[in-house]
Amino acid sequence: MPTGYVLKTSEKFERQIERIHRLIEGSAGSQVVWNDSIPDPDNEDQPRQIDVTIRRDDKLTLVECRIHKDKQDVQWIEELVGRRASLRADAVVAVSASGFTEGAVKKAHAFGIILRDLLSLTEEEISAWGRVSKVSLTFYEYTAVELLFWTHNRVWPVNIVDKIQEFFTQNPREFYGVFEKASELLDEQALKGQPPAIWMDVGFNTPWSVEGCIIDGVSFQANVRTVNREIATPAVVLYDAPEKGKSEREVSIELTELENFEITKSANNVMIAVDLSSVQTPRNCHFRFVNVHLDRPRRGGLVLLGLPKFRVALENVMIGVRHVENTPDSGAGRSK
Repeated sequence: MPTGYVLKTSEKFERQIERIHRLIEGSAGSQVVWNDSIPDPDNEDQPRQIDVTIRRDDKLTLVECRIHKDKQDVQWIEELVGRRASLRADAVVAVSASGFTEGAVKKAHAFGIILRDLLSLTEEEISAWGRVSKVSLTFYEYTAVELLFWTHNRVWPVNIVDKIQEFFTQNPREFYGVFEKASELLDEQALKGQPPAIWMDVGFNTPWSVEGCIIDGVSFQANVRTVNREIATPAVVLYDAPEKGKSEREVSIELTELENFEITKSANNVMIAVDLSSVQTPRNCHFRFVNVHLDRPRRGGLVLLGLPKFRVALENVMIGVRHVENTPDSGAGRSK
């Protein structure tokens, strides 16, 4: 196993390799599929599972992945030679996180099996490399939150506030949605250079019914500040053929301190895969942005696999109700 490489489960490793090949293939018109199932030419009722397949111009490439502790030996290469012949594939790529034995490399070269492995840069090499991306997360912290709900009803139950809190508890998406609207307004204010303290009216597309009282919208008021969390990138892994040295490798994967957050680069392309579901959101905060500053402009995209939990506590929010004759303008907002 290369020094410093973070061991992953086999499924996560396969998905990582899939993303690498999506990046390598770029706009070549290739179809890259993870965990593919293809029919056996000799027994079509018996599908065969392949870690990753690549199809282009009627050509089929099989990509098989291993994340074992030991280097892969001749036996695996011979198995892949047989699999290529059995499935009538045009090529096979063998990817090993721990590398290959000398015998495996010779056997692969003799039978045309393409080998790929991963090499980790040391801390000194990362510093000299000078291409590590800068990463941070942005949250909005809400304090002194007041929600004043509108209703056309002239009379409502005396326990309406308790019922609204109960409604939010049973419908957390509605509670989250109010803050999502507020955060969208803050985004607009930031672009205009306005201070992050807000008051706004939000009309509901579908009014709520709480104890027979129809709630049409809400006036939202809060103090807000922006919270940024810097994310370290302590490891860089290089992907290519085993015979290529670190300086020759075309694909790099930057591994951040977060378990499932990696930045894959190849030539002028980049793919960022982010799963933030395990990130600890600061108290009273709403996650807003992933900020990635690359070493230079690149084409690519973001694969967002999960978001941090929402941590604004309902019990810290002041709730009230007011009667309105005319519904305020939905979505309006202003700084305090």
